[in-house]
Amino acid sequence: MLCSSGRHQPVEKPSFSSILRGRFSIIGVSIVMFTTVFRLTQFTLLALILTGCGNSDEAKEAIDEVASLLPNTASLQVHVREGVALEQGERFTIDVTFVDSLGLKFDANDEASFSISDTSLVTTTTTNNSFEATGGGTVTLDVAYRDLQEQVELTIAPSEITHVVIELDGFDSFAVSQRASVRATAFHSNGGHEDISAKVNWSSSDTSVLSFDANSNQFSALKEGSVEITATLADSSVNTADAGRLTSYSISVTINTDDLIELQLHSEKGSVLSVGMNSKMSATAVHTNGKHFDFGDSVVWSSSDDSVVRVSDQGIAEAISAGFATVSAAHNGLVDSYRIRVSDAEVSLQDLVVSSPTGAALPLGRSQLRVVGVYSDGTRYDLSNEATWSVSDASIATVGSTAGYS
Repeated sequence: MLCSSGRHQPVEKPSFSSILRGRFSIIGVSIVMFTTVFRLTQFTLLALILTGCGNSDEAKEAIDEVASLLPNTASLQVHVREGVALEQGERFTIDVTFVDSLGLKFDANDEASFSISDTSLVTTTTTNNSFEATGGGTVTLDVAYRDLQEQVELTIAPSEITHVVIELDGFDSFAVSQRASVRATAFHSNGGHEDISAKVNWSSSDTSVLSFDANSNQFSALKEGSVEITATLADSSVNTADAGRLTSYSISVTINTDDLIELQLHSEKGSVLSVGMNSKMSATAVHTNGKHFDFGDSVVWSSSDDSVVRVSDQGIAEAISAGFATVSAAHNGLVDSYRIRVSDAEVSLQDLVVSSPTGAALPLGRSQLRVVGVYSDGTRYDLSNEATWSVSDASIATVGSTAGYS
């Protein structure tokens, strides 16, 4: 059945769609007669179908059915809106149009499939027929729809780096034994920019002061002093405008022994352990610029009583017997301690009680809050320095890591 008109027609005057339904074989012969004997144009045939079926999905199905009886002259039309000469960093769209044997055109952007010859030069986006030129060179895209295929070749001009900015994650200087990373951002001639930290080779002018991990932008500050950190553009994946333009960029870095102002210790499983439990201790360093970072691998760990709590060089605290012990971490004169209670029975934290010197009504300015943990065995323990503090509205009050409230 090709289509139905959806209207009641007198018996003595059948509709065109009724004729199509009842005389499919005759229609096939008629089409051949139209196209060979009477040379009826494709547009006249389309008009007849639309007269009988209307401009609907049913009509389109009828058109496809009729077109299938004609010689297969269907084709794809592929058009790059921005042209086939592009620049690195440019986004572009490919329009795909299906032309059937009747000469009718249909949008195939959503149904077409695309194959990219080099995904280092062109990448896909969230839209099926939209792409981004990510590198310089020549690339082909194969476009397929139904049993048809077309190919488009693109030439992408590489975007040239005009300058590179090296950033130290907000640090003006680093502390001895501090581990950190450095970032390189390239600015391109097309106005774009990208993080090229993984595309450059990093080096230090004095590896006894500062040393990079292999093939990485991560480094360790080893001793006091000043060094030059250099980022060298590695290969053709990073393009420069001409031979006279810089291919390496440097920045000065200072390492100081007095850049840390505080250590803060925490226990992975809290301050109350049962005999036989292990807890990973962590040490956070506070820099003079206020930034916090992990420092556990750079401190010396110790316990006030190894018979109660034993701590390894890696900061693993092991509960040996019931009692109290203080775990300490030290580095270049900075020391912080964490008191641990070991119970010979299984205990768990049941409640937290927060208090302040002035009760629930806090005056303007700074106040010191305190939190006490209530445990299943009835004991209470001050957790003010171990707790994580937060406020519901930072525009009214702020809270520090040591419960300083303002």
